[in-house]
Amino acid sequence: MSGAHINWTDGAGAAQLDNGLTASAGGVGSQFKNWVSDSNPVGPEVNALGTGALTKFVFRTDYTASFDLTDIPNANTTLIDRLIAWLRAGGTVSVTCGDTTSAVYATCCLAPGAKIAKKMDNKNDITWTVSLSLLNIAASPVPMTCIYAS
Repeated sequence: MSGAHINWTDGAGAAQLDNGLTASAGGVGSQFKNWVSDSNPVGPEVNALGTGALTKFVFRTDYTASFDLTDIPNANTTLIDRLIAWLRAGGTVSVTCGDTTSAVYATCCLAPGAKIAKKMDNKNDITWTVSLSLLNIAASPVPMTCIYAS
C-alpha cells in the first residue's frame, strides 16, 4: 500500500506532497485524516405545492471530499505553499488515498467556496497540517471514497 499523497504540476514542475510516514506503523501514519466525502446535485430545485416533495433539475453532481494531511515535516513547507498557490489559482491535483481500495482521484480542484488552510501541528517538531476540500472534476467523476482498515 502506498502512502497518502497529493501530486500536481505547476510552473515550477512536478511535485508531490506527503508526510513521509508511509513506513511508520504499517502506513497508518501517512493516512489522510478527517476524510468526509459528499455529493451535491447542482441545479434549480423547488418543493411541490401539493406534496412538498423536492423536485430538482440536475445539471451535474459535484463529488467532493474534505480532509487533512497531517504531520508534514517543516522541510516540505515550500511544497505546502506551492500547493496552496496552485489550487487557489485554479490548478488541479491528483489525490492518492493509500487506502484499502487503492483509490486515486486524478483530477481534482478546490471545491466551490472552499478554503485551503495551513497550520502548525507541533511547535517542537515543527510539523504542519493542510486542510483541503476538493472537487472531483474527472471526465466521469465518482464519489470520493477513502477507506482505511480499522
